[in-house]
Amino acid sequence: MEGYGKYKCKGRVYRAHALAYESTGKLIPPGHILHHTCGVHSCVNPKHLEALKPGEHTKIHKGLRRQPQVKKILGI
Repeated sequence: MEGYGKYKCKGRVYRAHALAYESTGKLIPPGHILHHTCGVHSCVNPKHLEALKPGEHTKIHKGLRRQPQVKKILGI
């Protein structure tokens, strides 16, 4: 859970962005993960979150790594 906001309740730790997403009435479908469209893991704005299948999420991140400005930041 590195880089993600956390919320602890009754001895259990939750990811803050997942709670924010579900507080809007949307549920994270089984087998899906939340993607931060803004690229900021600590962001909890539900408008910046979308539920994706892991393969879709991987494709997005691989595509981002190919962008010149991202390569410069990552040093690749």
